[in-house]
Amino acid sequence: MKDSIRKAALEKRRGLGEDEATAKSTAIARKAFSLPEIQSAGTVSCYVNSGSEVRTDSLIEDLLDAGKRVVVPAVLDHQKMEMRCILSLNDLQKKSKFFEPKDCCLKVEDCRKIDAIFVPGTAFDKTGHRLGYGKGYYDRFLAGLPESVPIIGLAFECQLVEKIPAEKHDVRVHKIVTEKRVVDCAKGK
Repeated sequence: MKDSIRKAALEKRRGLGEDEATAKSTAIARKAFSLPEIQSAGTVSCYVNSGSEVRTDSLIEDLLDAGKRVVVPAVLDHQKMEMRCILSLNDLQKKSKFFEPKDCCLKVEDCRKIDAIFVPGTAFDKTGHRLGYGKGYYDRFLAGLPESVPIIGLAFECQLVEKIPAEKHDVRVHKIVTEKRVVDCAKGK
């Protein structure tokens, strides 16, 4: 079931034209940056987009320009990722098919000091269930954060689905930001 949802959502996302995806990503970044929990945050974690994901470069630049401490994921092995602090987009380098922080970037030793986190996904439902790529990196990482840390999914509207089957280890997002709206997952709308 999850595989078919993931495949359909990825096809829709990949079907967006370059100009359309860029315009929608810009709208999503504006909405995401203006969220109260982001405005009050000191340290914000944000993924670096890959492929057809919502583009995050302008969001990361806005966060940095606002004086936020920005941390991005670095994949360590097939099970684990860590967060590293960046001072600009120049602190990123291409590793395999992803952009990650350079090895010289400072590792975040205590992830409980992250005030808010933006996460990617292939599909989301309105109750906050998130479907990733099937490797579990984010679910393992998010499970170690305090429950008070806002987890915010960034997605194109076409990635919202009616229902994602959940498993015990799946961690829900609190909000989903699309080009059209901000979904408060606690309310399911």
